[in-house]
Amino acid sequence: MNLILIDSSFYPHIYLIRGKLLIDQYKSDQLNFNVQESIFNLLKKNNLNFSDVNEVVYSSGPGSYTGLRNVDIFANILTNFNIKISSFYHFNIPFCFGHKSGLWFCNAFKGEIFIHSWDQDKFHQMRVKEEDLFSQIEGKSLYTGNTSSFSPTLREKLQNRNLKIVETQMLMEENLTDF
Repeated sequence: MNLILIDSSFYPHIYLIRGKLLIDQYKSDQLNFNVQESIFNLLKKNNLNFSDVNEVVYSSGPGSYTGLRNVDIFANILTNFNIKISSFYHFNIPFCFGHKSGLWFCNAFKGEIFIHSWDQDKFHQMRVKEEDLFSQIEGKSLYTGNTSSFSPTLREKLQNRNLKIVETQMLMEENLTDF
């Protein structure tokens, strides 16, 4: 079974997985990328084509609206080729990999921070002002999509508090073959 895992929530990452083995990957530090061309090139490099792909799993956000929509549209097109399509939210990654409680946060709009917290099977989402974030995160296991997306001021405050924050993209990479 060949699976393509697409994470375009922050910087684009595309993984080609066969069974439980990572075959190849495409990563970019650019926000703009052509998902179709990138996947086509990855398949071609590995002597595969779309008929060899059984499933595509992709991130539905949070993240860049344009990047997420492009991947979503492309995934919907692939359903016409009998390719199974699944999606996930970045904030669910820690829970899916066995982290029973925690708090995931990322930039929202106009100086706000989106927070998704969970404890066992209880989930809560909210937005707070950047300056109110620290009252929410004390004593929690912390996760985020990408710390580089935070304002320089917030990054400095997080570093000064010496908090351990796990980036979910790294957590996902450590568990790629569990998808």
